[in-house]
Amino acid sequence: MFKKFIRAYCLKYAATHKRSYKELIDIYIDFSAGVIREDFKAGKINFREALYLLDVIGYAPNVLNDDNYRWAVCYDGFQTVPNDKEKKDIHTAFVIEKDQWQNSIEEALIYSLKDDI
Repeated sequence: MFKKFIRAYCLKYAATHKRSYKELIDIYIDFSAGVIREDFKAGKINFREALYLLDVIGYAPNVLNDDNYRWAVCYDGFQTVPNDKEKKDIHTAFVIEKDQWQNSIEEALIYSLKDDI
């Protein structure tokens, strides 16, 4: 339902403000990620809710640890794609820059939502 509302809103706004639908979606997603970050930092939503909301707006959050008590949240990676509905083994790879590693899951999520990443 949320995605349908966003789509309808963006289509209406695009028509009246001479912007493409894609431009508006990108603006909305960037704005939404900022709101999620601020609400999470303020304690208005918890970690699970933040990940769910990121998924709703089209992010694909991956929570990783390095076995040295450090955490990272990233949105890009490579994986094999299963081609049917049954569960299958997949191979996944991520590139994590050193600054992405944080001392807690919460810090990693906040870092991943920084404006300059």
